Amino acid sequence: MTYTLNPLPARTALIAYQMAWADARRPDVDAYLARIHADERDAFCAAVGDWLAVAPTPDYSPMQLAEIRADPILRAALAAAEEARNARRSDGR
Repeated sequence: MTYTLNPLPARTALIAYQMAWADARRPDVDAYLARIHADERDAFCAAVGDWLAVAPTPDYSPMQLAEIRADPILRAALAAAEEARNARRSDGR
């Protein structure tokens, strides 16, 4: 991963990420990571994870929701969760 010659401080990148999220712009974490100095990337990832745990769901448009539902990564994660749930049920848990 590369970063710009003038990398953003992690705190500045986090605020920009939060604003993009709140505006339902579906910010790309990798794009933000590319703009942060390598020494700050772990802290940024931890801060984004902590924030997303409590962040309100953006007001997505119907088209955005359709795109999200069609995302292959999301579909694979949901399928894996369903498979795990079914395995627990068959084990009697």
